[in-house]
Amino acid sequence: MKKIQFSEKFAISDLSKNAVSDLTRKYLFDREHGKGHNITKLFTVDVRNNNLYIHYRTYPTYNTGEEKRVLISGEAVRTEYYDTLFEIEDVETNLGDKNTFLSLHPGEQLAVLKDFINDGMSRVFCNCPAFYYQGHWEDMAETDSVIFPFPGPRGDGVWRQRHASGLKIPEIRICKHIAASIHYLVERDAPKILKALVKVYEKF
Repeated sequence: MKKIQFSEKFAISDLSKNAVSDLTRKYLFDREHGKGHNITKLFTVDVRNNNLYIHYRTYPTYNTGEEKRVLISGEAVRTEYYDTLFEIEDVETNLGDKNTFLSLHPGEQLAVLKDFINDGMSRVFCNCPAFYYQGHWEDMAETDSVIFPFPGPRGDGVWRQRHASGLKIPEIRICKHIAASIHYLVERDAPKILKALVKVYEKF
């Protein structure tokens, strides 16, 4: 199998538009508009090493009682929820330093933050089984687009082909939990993220 020879990160708005396969879109629609459950909760917001981290607890679309999440070691454990994470880089360039950001009017803070969330260079991660077993994690690790290194073992590429329809680049694809969370980042949760971010800054 030929190794991908490019390396770049993507804006969250790009992932939402271009990294949801037709197969994932089908189940995402059922999660958001059909019989599936769409429980997606903002959990934590933090700034570390000049990166903004946004952490969601996303819950299974279909409850079987046998749900598992995959740890960054590759080990699977029983779970009731998944951790869906976003890392958006270079906070100071995009939001200003702490004092500059806090000096802005709240409306200005929110507008700047929304632009940063949509257009900042990002990495993502989800510990749902699809992200690991369907090759999303493995393939996106090749482009430095995931927060944690892929632990292996490598897959056979079957799921890459199954997800190819609807994608510009078959290797760049996200699971429905990441896609569902993206829909909430700005549309619903930007004010909550701002409130949490201000609290983080005030602790510095």
